[in-house]
Amino acid sequence: MYFDTARIRSFVLIAVLGLLTAIDAIAIDMYLPAMPSIQMHFGTTAARVQASLTVFLIGLAVGQACVGPMADRYGRRWPLMLGMALFVAGTLLILVAPVIEVLLLGRLLQAFGAAAGLVVPRAIVADRYSSESAARTYTILMQIMSVAPIFAPLAGSALLAHWDWRSVFWALFGFGIVCLSCVFFFVPETLAPEGRSTAVLIKTIRDYWSLLRCRKYMSFTMASAFVTAGLFAYIGSAPFVFIESFQVSPAEFSWIFALNGLGMLLTGMVNIFLLRRYSAFPVLRRTLQVHFALTAVLLAICLISAKLLLIIVPLCGAIWSLGLVWGNVIALAMEHGQGRHGAASALFGVLQYAVGGLGGVLLGLLSSHEPWTMAMFLTVCAAAACLSVHGAHRMMQERSAGALQAD
Repeated sequence: MYFDTARIRSFVLIAVLGLLTAIDAIAIDMYLPAMPSIQMHFGTTAARVQASLTVFLIGLAVGQACVGPMADRYGRRWPLMLGMALFVAGTLLILVAPVIEVLLLGRLLQAFGAAAGLVVPRAIVADRYSSESAARTYTILMQIMSVAPIFAPLAGSALLAHWDWRSVFWALFGFGIVCLSCVFFFVPETLAPEGRSTAVLIKTIRDYWSLLRCRKYMSFTMASAFVTAGLFAYIGSAPFVFIESFQVSPAEFSWIFALNGLGMLLTGMVNIFLLRRYSAFPVLRRTLQVHFALTAVLLAICLISAKLLLIIVPLCGAIWSLGLVWGNVIALAMEHGQGRHGAASALFGVLQYAVGGLGGVLLGLLSSHEPWTMAMFLTVCAAAACLSVHGAHRMMQERSAGALQAD
């Protein structure tokens, strides 16, 4: 029997990159059910335990800013292996933590390691694939990542049903070892020595500044950041909106949450088929327009008659549409990253988490769990994403017009 070894290697590589991309989501979602147990074990406050999530998100943002230039200077493999080793070391520190402060330090190390799993896979895809192939590959990576919020909390709850909170981190330790082994055996070096940066700190800062001034790159990066802010707002407010405002049981809410995760997974599959016929940009542009329309309908329903069944349809539609956004917007941002794939991937991730986290904070400051506040925030974020992509569209039209005049 004939085997296409190149195709098999490519399939294995994409699967491993998807696993690495999901490490941050798994590290966040799996331990959420263990928070009350952690609080009781250390005899601390809920706020101190919740700080472990804040510390992790800060570590992800800072870590991505550091890993990007490292990946451009030293290649892709070694920063990725170092990141996975840091994740494993941070998890071990958590397992032996005598006080909550040591646990927080372990979470910070975990986040620095997980940051490599976000940055480097995007850079590897940009190294290996053309724009349209990259869009399909990024979509597959996001599909793998979107499975984590569905199953990770269930896995955490199952572990807690039989063992204490440390069982969750033993599982994360094992997952980190698997990721480290996969990088060692299956991830090749995709950045040739002649293509590596010899940048010092000042040059790295200049690279970031150059990317910040690149209008097309920033248009797609900020579109992703705004959509992420809306998604974070939904994740942060949905439990209160559904459980408190609509008196939905926690079990019923879990099904609604899982339904949206499954919807993004399915629309991601649809995106792969669409990219065989259309390029990434028109798919992204039309999808964001539909996303904005659905959030506007959701807001109107919330203001007129906030009934659960009426809200579910546009809300699910808006969240599901994001499966058609992620892969395309990442591919387009990386395409306009001026060849600095590591730095471009890092800045993309930093801005995504920074703006997304800021959106969650702003929504929290409203101190309102009414459906209309969630809908309003989703609509504003969707409008901002549409405007960002519209700006890129106008730049492309101006460039095309200029080329025609030159001819």
